[in-house]
Amino acid sequence: MQRDLEPLALVATSPYVMVSHPSTGVKTVQDFIAYAKARPGKISWGASTPGTVQHLSGEMFKRLAGIDMLFIPYKGTGAMMPDILGGRLQLVLDNVLVLAPHVRLGTLNALAVTSAKRTPMLPDVPSLAESGLAGFDTSGWFSMYCAPKTPAHIVKKLNAEILAIMNLPEVRERLLTFGATPLPGTPEDLRRQLAREVPAWRKVILDAGLKAE
Repeated sequence: MQRDLEPLALVATSPYVMVSHPSTGVKTVQDFIAYAKARPGKISWGASTPGTVQHLSGEMFKRLAGIDMLFIPYKGTGAMMPDILGGRLQLVLDNVLVLAPHVRLGTLNALAVTSAKRTPMLPDVPSLAESGLAGFDTSGWFSMYCAPKTPAHIVKKLNAEILAIMNLPEVRERLLTFGATPLPGTPEDLRRQLAREVPAWRKVILDAGLKAE
């Protein structure tokens, strides 16, 4: 988000799911941690795009689990999927909507979701917090912004219209089918979200030694 944009509304949130290739033989987070610790620096993992929440969630996982893995960057999910399905990657974090079909087919093993709570799309898959990484809670979230210096009464009216649409049953149901949870909120809610997320991710970036290229 550019700093001069005006927060307008929170819309929805969507968790990511951590999957392993069946060749690893692991089906739980703790088993994967043990697997990775026995192979320091030899595990390849991927996320659809460097610098995304998927990538940073993986970096957070590495730090909290105390494991060393090699990150393989990709330019989109389409480029990454052949490598995880072919076993050239051992671990991937990506959108639950993308990976859920492969989990159901058994071509990938779902270890955990990154959100604090389970997702209805994969109700039998535990969260990372449930799996021993207390406090782990990351998700993608969607929000809307308007032009800077938009009059307050316009912001208020636009937000009210957005919230009314978001609360329509058919809209909420449609979001759920895409693996997203409706999270309608005010501009103040969005500002609080930004105030929590920006410093948290800054710490992850600094701890991981990541730099923009």
